[in-house]
Amino acid sequence: MVTSGIEEVWKAAKEGKGLELIVEKDFECSAFISTDGYDLKLHKPSSKKEYIYVTDAVERIIKIVREKRGKVLFVDNGEMKDFKAIALQLRY
Repeated sequence: MVTSGIEEVWKAAKEGKGLELIVEKDFECSAFISTDGYDLKLHKPSSKKEYIYVTDAVERIIKIVREKRGKVLFVDNGEMKDFKAIALQLRY
């Protein structure tokens, strides 16, 4: 039970499903986060919902996973290319 890609990892982390986050050590990604904090988009959304721009969504995911008692594992760059540089092992 794993999810990958920053948008899916964000959603699962916010829901508290993260057991272990695995991320490439130099992976950074700017994104747009909805004001309710639930949705993350890589490109500026054209919806009526309001979003804020963040320069490093990966750092926020790490913080969320740790706050919810998950673990974080950093791997060398390129090791997670099949998972878009980030993956989350799910609790359930």
